Parts: sequence; structure tokens; C-alpha cells
Amino acid sequence: MKQLFLTLLILSCSLWGKAQNISKSQATADIDTLLYMLSEVHPNLYSNISICSLNSQIADIKSELQDSISTLELYGKLAPVVAQIGDAHTSIVLPYRDVMIKAGKYIPVFPTIDNNTGRMYVKASVGNAVPYDSEILSINGMSAADMVSKMRTYVSGEREFYRLTIIDNNIMGLFHMLFASSEYDISYREPNSKQNKSITLQAVDAEKLNSELVLSPKMLKLMEEHGGNAPYSFRISDDKRAAIMNFDACLDVKGMEQFADSMFAKLHKDGIKNLIIDVSFNGGGNSNVGDVLLKHIAPKPFAQYGTTYVRVTPVTQSLTGNRYQTAGIFFYPEDASSRHEPHPVSQRFDGNVYLLTSHTTFSSASSFAWAFQEAGCGTIIGEETGGMSVHYGDVITFTLPHSSLSVNVSHKRFWLPGADENNIHGVIPHIVCPQQDALQTALKYIEAKNE
Repeated sequence: MKQLFLTLLILSCSLWGKAQNISKSQATADIDTLLYMLSEVHPNLYSNISICSLNSQIADIKSELQDSISTLELYGKLAPVVAQIGDAHTSIVLPYRDVMIKAGKYIPVFPTIDNNTGRMYVKASVGNAVPYDSEILSINGMSAADMVSKMRTYVSGEREFYRLTIIDNNIMGLFHMLFASSEYDISYREPNSKQNKSITLQAVDAEKLNSELVLSPKMLKLMEEHGGNAPYSFRISDDKRAAIMNFDACLDVKGMEQFADSMFAKLHKDGIKNLIIDVSFNGGGNSNVGDVLLKHIAPKPFAQYGTTYVRVTPVTQSLTGNRYQTAGIFFYPEDASSRHEPHPVSQRFDGNVYLLTSHTTFSSASSFAWAFQEAGCGTIIGEETGGMSVHYGDVITFTLPHSSLSVNVSHKRFWLPGADENNIHGVIPHIVCPQQDALQTALKYIEAKNE
């Protein structure tokens, strides 16, 4: 939900100026810097792409460079190569502002990608010209499936559903980078209809797109519940049977400590015996935030991470502000003595806990869900998480010197407690259902238990 707010905010800002070009020699220097930094920082750069393939593709890009190239053009050449590394934490950040400046005007439809099927739907459109929740079949003669396939080459991810999630999170930027036009012939099918329809719409400016989008009631409700600035909030269900906590970002340890103390005091005072924690829209952050919450609900010692592998080079030391005093390879095996102790029984929540997950649950939010399941905190409902049981992470960000492209790269590999290198997957819910049905499934489950 916050992604929609973010996109509209960017679109509504003044996009003054124009994208700057760099010379062929500067672009070459940036490419060399990118490859050097990735190879110096990542724990295993060639786990999914061979060194020969990576170097060959980089050489081809260099050989095809023109005398002048824009930041956006350089991104378009390099992002698909970096995506082949196969690490969702390692990527080149889409230069969104450059895309929007180049496009000038925008498609008057806000698409969304279903991360289970890869199909494209209408999240909103100007004046509801294409009714919300309609399936988009094609735009300007290109099928939605082909558009998604082309966008897929620019995003990283260990699982297909998470790559589709990343496309959805960046949909307006990727769409306008690849398919921008002054006019859009859209073929679509309205909800619960088998009839194909078509419409031709003119591109619109940011102000019109921002002010005249018509969203579905379902989307408006989700934005109301998850669209605020607070990383976590809670409410009591109408029947007073459950509290529903939206845990949308792993941010601010002190804030979570205060929030959790206040929430659990309220639940105890009001006699609420069921707590639903929703991490469906949580893309991660600081895992220590999740530890604060787990101390209130875990019935036994817990850990979000088991074994950790860290490769530290002088480049890593420099980029992390000399966080590491010694360069080298460090391997930290899983250690039961390092698990976190939950609060004493008298201070823990004594009711039933349910966790809602989705394909968007990623990074430290996914490790939170893994620890929740491994410690037996309660019942998980929803979709397999986007974060995997074995994954790269702890991102370092650097900027290429001439194009100013921002690059994220992992410098650790994590095995969650009990994870199997030969069976890598996300957190599998106890009750599997689509993300949009998870809350109602939990409420019905609680209602049935109380009958």
C-alpha cells in the first residue's frame, strides 16, 4: 500500500531538469567500478551466474557503448546482468526520476501484477476509465504476459513470485522505462466478464494522474489500514474477540519496545485472548525490532538467524565505516546459547497468536516469521514468504561515480535456524490461502474455535 503512496508522491513532485549524459569513458569506468565492487563485497557472486557469462556480458555492453549515454540507458544495460546474480538483495536501483523526466506524461492507468499468476490488473485509473480490478490483456498491441516477461529481466529474486512482487513494487517506473507512449490502446476484461473490451487513452501529466485516480473499495480499505507512516499499529476487531496488529516495517527498536508494552497492556486490560500479527506488507529492516515482539509471544528461547557466513574485504571495511577490524572469511555456526530468552511467563501474552504472511514478506520480516514458526508461537496463515530460509543479505549500498546509479549488494549469507541448504524455501504457513483472504480466514478460524 505504501508503494502506491510513494509512487504518487514522486509523480506529484516537480520533475524539473533533464537527465544528464555521461561519456563513453565515464560509462566504462562505472561498469568497471560496478563489477569490482560486486566481486569484492558479495559472499559468492557466481553462485547463479558463471564468471565467464558475467564477464562476457559486461564485455559486450562495453563494446556497444556510444560516445554519450544517459544514466537510464546505462541502467537498462546493466540491471538485467546484475539481476542474473539471483540475489534479491543485490540490485541496481531503478533511477525513477530519470524515467519520469524522460516519459513526461504517463499512462492514465495504474497497473498491478498478481504475484501468483503474473497477470496484470488495474489497481486504479483516471476517472475509472478502465474499471478497477479489470484484467489488462494488452497495451499498444503487446500482450500483458510479454510486458511482464520483459520487465522481469530487470529484477532480482530467488523465487518467481518474489520477482513478480518486485515488478509490482516498481511497476510505474519499469512500465514507463520500457513502454512509455503518448497514447495507449488498452485491451481489457472487466471482473466477472468473459467479454474483451478496448479503449484508447491519452497520456496524462502527473497532476491529473495523482488527483483523478479512482481506486477500488478494497484498495482504499487496505490503504487505510496499511498506508500510514507508522511501521506498526493495532486495532480491536468489532466483536472484541481479537486484536489485529499491522507490522508493516522492521524499524525503530525503541519505538517497538514502547509500542509492544502499550499494546500488550491494553490486551491484558481488555481481556483480549487472540492476537493477529500481519506482516503481509513488511519488506524487512532491522531484525532486532522483531526480537522485541517475539519476547512477548515466544514460549521458548528463539533466534531469527542460525548460521552466518561473512566475507570481509578492505572494500567491505571501507563501505561499512570500518565496522569490521579484520578482513577475512568468518563463519558463525548456529549456537543454541545465543538464542533470545522470552519475557517471564507472567509478562508474556497468554492468548492465541496468529501470523499473516505473503509473498511480499521479505528479509527480516521473513526471518521473524521463521522464528515465530520455529519457536511455536502460534498459527501462520497466508502465503509462503518472499524471504528464503537460506539467503544472502545485510545490504551495503554504494553509488557509481559518474552515472550516480545506486547499487545494493549483500555481504553475508544466512541460514535460518534448522534450515537445509538443499531445501531452500520461504516460511510455509500452517493454513495456506491468498494474501487478500488471510485476515478473514484468521477471524473465521478464531470464531470457529470460540463456538
